[in-house]
Amino acid sequence: MKMPNGPTIKRLASLILIAVFLVPAGAGAGAQGRLIQPGDFFPDYRFPSDLSTPDAAYLGLSDKMGTSGEFRAEDVWGSLIVLELFNRYCFSCRLAAPIFNRAYDLVASDPGLSIKVRFLGVGVGNNARVVKEFRDEFSVPFPLIPDPRLRLLDALGNPGGTPFTLLLRRTVGGMVVMDAHFGVFDSPEVLVAGIRDVLSGDIDKLVEKAPPSEVVDWSMKELKPPLSEDALFDRVEASMKRAGYGTVGIHTVKLPSGDEV
Repeated sequence: MKMPNGPTIKRLASLILIAVFLVPAGAGAGAQGRLIQPGDFFPDYRFPSDLSTPDAAYLGLSDKMGTSGEFRAEDVWGSLIVLELFNRYCFSCRLAAPIFNRAYDLVASDPGLSIKVRFLGVGVGNNARVVKEFRDEFSVPFPLIPDPRLRLLDALGNPGGTPFTLLLRRTVGGMVVMDAHFGVFDSPEVLVAGIRDVLSGDIDKLVEKAPPSEVVDWSMKELKPPLSEDALFDRVEASMKRAGYGTVGIHTVKLPSGDEV
């Protein structure tokens, strides 16, 4: 069948019907492991340090990165790290971006918080280009780091989705997870209030009160159009003919996973 050039190709792509949409409950090797919990020490994870000079200075890393090209949470300056795991294509992460931006501004304008708190974002499943696109689109004022191979998710046990936010408090033994929040915060003020509580409260009591982290099970979602297969085929065929494809044939294809398109 001869395929026309230009925008018509895009119309063809929009006609592909997917019967089953799978969202992996864990995309990395650590997906089946124990999810990090309040009271746990943050793992000895090495963040890539390909940061701009202002970002490195904000995190207090200018004289700590050396030639290793990596840094740990313990290397970040301050008493508390707000660590946000996001994904460029996650709708909830897009909703969360303005909330984090405003929370950052509230912290930066408070002398008591600005010297103690640092924000850091990690784009899980995103490369450097995609992370930059996200940062530019939402004018994110704090450093964002790519994690294309989902290494951080593996290290944390994988919550099953994003956004996933950890509040890490510095102790003599390392950075302790004080709160692990899945989803979008209700408001910037709620996030900042949590930051204040974590900074001022007794660590043992706060950990005891903190709700446990839970893995979100999004292993499978089925999309079932309210039409029979024959009716769907008839509609797709009619649409393709209107788009100028002439005689067309439609058939299902079984993927190696067992799903059909």
